[in-house]
Amino acid sequence: MIRYLLPAMLLAQPATAQFETPKLATRLGTVIGSESYFGLTLQQDAIEACVRTNAPKDDKSFAQTLTMMIQGTEINLAQLSPSARTAHCAAVARSARDFGFID
Repeated sequence: MIRYLLPAMLLAQPATAQFETPKLATRLGTVIGSESYFGLTLQQDAIEACVRTNAPKDDKSFAQTLTMMIQGTEINLAQLSPSARTAHCAAVARSARDFGFID
């Protein structure tokens, strides 16, 4: 019975609480963690506005998750092949533009 109840409880949660916060922290952490490595200059006011607008006020773990993603990205970048770096940089630049962090 419990094995059926837990999935049902998870599905009953609002989508924002279940998926959006980790997704936002992952996307932001990847872009911010790539900033120095790729020589990007992200607009600080745009980052602040993004967090204020999109991170739930009641999510006390958002900052911790974001920091973990930033540090993980910084560590992983050193291990990428040249082709992987090229692809990652292109993806990060596109995400940064989508967020409004770069022109």
